[in-house]
Amino acid sequence: VDTVIVIKNDALISDEEIKMMTALDAFKLVDDILGKAIKGLAELILRPGEINLDVNDFLTVMKGSRRDEETVAIITIGESRGKADRGGRVREALENALNSKLLHIDLSTAKAILVNIIGPPDLRMDEINEVMTEIYNKVGGNASIYVGTSIDESLEGRVRILIVASGVKQEEVMSRPGRGGELFKEL
Repeated sequence: VDTVIVIKNDALISDEEIKMMTALDAFKLVDDILGKAIKGLAELILRPGEINLDVNDFLTVMKGSRRDEETVAIITIGESRGKADRGGRVREALENALNSKLLHIDLSTAKAILVNIIGPPDLRMDEINEVMTEIYNKVGGNASIYVGTSIDESLEGRVRILIVASGVKQEEVMSRPGRGGELFKEL
């Protein structure tokens, strides 16, 4: 195994809203988040973009966490809920990606980041720039950043943002005895 992608099920009992859900609903939430991330990765690889990313870009980013016991890779995806004003829709999608209930990450420690912005035909350059400025501000000059954009007419005004970051420090995930830390060391 070159890279471990962590899904923090601990959030199921630490998030106030989630811990009040039934177990079935909480695990459906995890499945939904994971399903969206996998779908986003598949689209990244299979759908040509206006600014194209491909499997080689993904693999390059993933090399940032190779067999490092102190860092992991994360995948997160956020989407704007509706046809917000043009500037608001990218902020909402980015906010949803960065503040996922199952991920508590600090992108400032990432070694490499891939950002894929999927939007409707009216996606503007200033919206793409807004996303990338925010990502850059979070990581400074410490990470290689790969950006892609693609158009999806079915989004009907909404925007979706996929972020893959590697080399993210997650010491609490990797070192907690009985919480998977030993498993990660064996991989």
